[in-house]
Amino acid sequence: DLSELAAMGGSADNERTPRVRSLRVLKLIAMLHENRERLLEVVSFLPEVAADEFGSGGKLETSCREAFGAELAAGRALDSSGSAVSAEHLGWAILPKICASIGPAAVSALTFDREAARAKGKKWEPGLAVFLVAEATGRGANFLTEDEFVELARLAATMCYLGNLQEQESIVAAHLSPNIEQILRVLKDGREKLGEIVVFLPQRVREVLLGPSFAQRCLAEFDSLDPEGKGAMELKVLLPVLVVLGMAERLHVELEQCQKFCRLIAKRGETYISRQEMVSFAQFMLALAYLDTTTGGVAADNACIVLGERRVDELLEMLEQDQQVSSKTALLLPGDAVEYLSSPGFTDQCAERFRGMDVQSKGYLEPVDLFHLVSDLSGADMFAVSIEQCERFVTIFGTNGELNQGEFLALAKHLTTMAFLHSERGRDHLDWALQSLSAGPTGQRPVLSSQGLRSPVPVSARAEQEHVAFYMEKSTKLEEENAALREQMREMQEMMKKMNSNLGESQ
Repeated sequence: DLSELAAMGGSADNERTPRVRSLRVLKLIAMLHENRERLLEVVSFLPEVAADEFGSGGKLETSCREAFGAELAAGRALDSSGSAVSAEHLGWAILPKICASIGPAAVSALTFDREAARAKGKKWEPGLAVFLVAEATGRGANFLTEDEFVELARLAATMCYLGNLQEQESIVAAHLSPNIEQILRVLKDGREKLGEIVVFLPQRVREVLLGPSFAQRCLAEFDSLDPEGKGAMELKVLLPVLVVLGMAERLHVELEQCQKFCRLIAKRGETYISRQEMVSFAQFMLALAYLDTTTGGVAADNACIVLGERRVDELLEMLEQDQQVSSKTALLLPGDAVEYLSSPGFTDQCAERFRGMDVQSKGYLEPVDLFHLVSDLSGADMFAVSIEQCERFVTIFGTNGELNQGEFLALAKHLTTMAFLHSERGRDHLDWALQSLSAGPTGQRPVLSSQGLRSPVPVSARAEQEHVAFYMEKSTKLEEENAALREQMREMQEMMKKMNSNLGESQ
């Protein structure tokens, strides 16, 4: 499982900069393992300097063609036809020299395994060369043509670049950098969801935050500020304590960070933290502080991807359990949102997007065409959307594994509805609507527009009760999942320790 491998983490340069494996990088590697024809697509996801060097017409390709021509002219290691060169000669004698001279990304690919070899006291043999020769042998090609050499050189350089832990941060930074606001938008419930982000932290950080000594220190700091035993402290008084706690555990935290997090997670009117809440409050704030650093960027990116996957899965599970969920959720939308989704403008936008996605003018879309749509409308990272999830959406909304324009419109409406209900305004409106529905079966449903309350739309008392029950059931399910998650987190920690031990032995 890629998310488990990412959470397992890699070796640290030192205790102050623990590393985790980037799930984005692991997914790019998996893309290449599954389909070598996606090589140029994978290269396009790399940082600009690497994409320029490894891409079509880049320095790597140009240098490989020049070097191949030189070998042909010199008559070195040729096959009987004189038009192909030995794969071993190209891999061991030519490719390392090329990568050492064309740019920083190629040098990174060349040297990605050098320090590990030196640390073990072994002679370094470039993994780049090993990969090219092994790939050629696997294809049954002892000799390579010029185009074959270019392709394998690009593949080897890309794989080795992705394998360099030093490049993880730059690969993550090449995309829209994850931020704390994005993570909290997915979490929705603030520090109550600590268990959903702690699994993405490096092992040392997890052990610190979940350890008994940290909890004891949190309570001791709280008690020192509460000599009268009131049992509650103002948030602004506790923020400097978080900085002290972070320093004690060698986790860098700034007061400005804590102030920002408080603005993001504090519930309306919440200005105090009780003694019972102190430990979970400190754990959550210090976890966010780590994710909000350059070192924690990879872990934050992993959190965005996995939480995005979970969000898409939740949408699918709701649909698979109840085919009428779209109409039920639509009844809880504010009036202006209903009008927008029913407007000719929205229909025209969907039709235009359908035509843009149907590049071959087939008149229908397939699961592979839906990655960007599901990502955009669900708010999930594109790497959080899988082909299996797209297939499930087509199964629900489409016919025979295909999605025509009308079915596409229904899918777009549903994803837009759920995206709104996950937004800050949508959650506020949903709370208001559910409270209104819970007030009693009045036969009327209040509707909120951007201007406020407007005339109610008739709806049966039975329908009101169905919708309240629907969301009550969803709330209960989430509570059960949170309890299960805490147990899974404990089991995952044990599994990670075993995986780290096994990895060390195999290396």
